Amino acid sequence: MKSRKHCKRLAERSGQLGSAVVEVALFSPFLLFMALGTVDYGRVVHEDIALERAAYAGAQWGAQSSSAPDDLSGIKAAVVNDLGDEMAEDGVATSVEKYCTCPDESVIDCSSGTCSGSARPYLYVRVQVAKEFTTLFDYPGIPHTISLTREARMRAR
Repeated sequence: MKSRKHCKRLAERSGQLGSAVVEVALFSPFLLFMALGTVDYGRVVHEDIALERAAYAGAQWGAQSSSAPDDLSGIKAAVVNDLGDEMAEDGVATSVEKYCTCPDESVIDCSSGTCSGSARPYLYVRVQVAKEFTTLFDYPGIPHTISLTREARMRAR
């Protein structure tokens, strides 16, 4: 009698173990998919922050003096140095613009524009850094390629 109860308990436990194995087998792909999505999200955020820092580094270089905004190669080198060679070679586009404004925020021509009164125009440099980010996999409802663009603006004088 005792052995029948023991066999019955073993059969029940093996049935529970079998259903647990089936549940793990069914949910493992979903959990793996969620983990990979989390990793991809982290990669997007990391690259976005890196682009923002690089744009700021380029703007800092261009704002060193009144002649620095014309040094396009120096600004782009500052962006590449901040990104590092590996990320910079990965299709990063950098655009630089210099512009002038009066204290009232009206935009004027930097070479011939004057502000009202005796106010001096302010010289700004704007650096925009852009990159196409590609996810590891195609996720439903999320584009496979994402355009990342960051911009920094700094006053040179």
